[in-house]
Amino acid sequence: MKLKDLLTPPAMYRDKLNDSRKYRPSINNTSVDGNHFLISYNCGSYTVEFQFTGDTLKLDDDIKIYCSCPSFNFEFAHILNDDDALLYPESFKKAIDNTPTKKNRYNLVGGCKHCIACARLTYNKFDLLQRKLRR
Repeated sequence: MKLKDLLTPPAMYRDKLNDSRKYRPSINNTSVDGNHFLISYNCGSYTVEFQFTGDTLKLDDDIKIYCSCPSFNFEFAHILNDDDALLYPESFKKAIDNTPTKKNRYNLVGGCKHCIACARLTYNKFDLLQRKLRR
């Protein structure tokens, strides 16, 4: 999964794109661990995390994502795990074992409205994040 995949969700999830505009996430923490760049956000009452993988921090790097909201758990954890884009899969054992039957029954890779809001913040502040992480 790439950051742009969250910024341009499939048509089925355009409502999440619109709902994401209600949120003003903030960057809580950033860290570097080898070739992994972790960015933690506060978004409403939920925590969102993006982990970029690569030697340098670039917009087209592969990312793994996490959100603490129920929508993320029930709609996206299963397919993100299959796509190797789920951060902390051990936290989603039940969701990984069960394919969503109502929401995201077509297994579209994406994220909840909190992930979309944080992706927009990341995109808009990418130069600042690169300097902060010195990459």
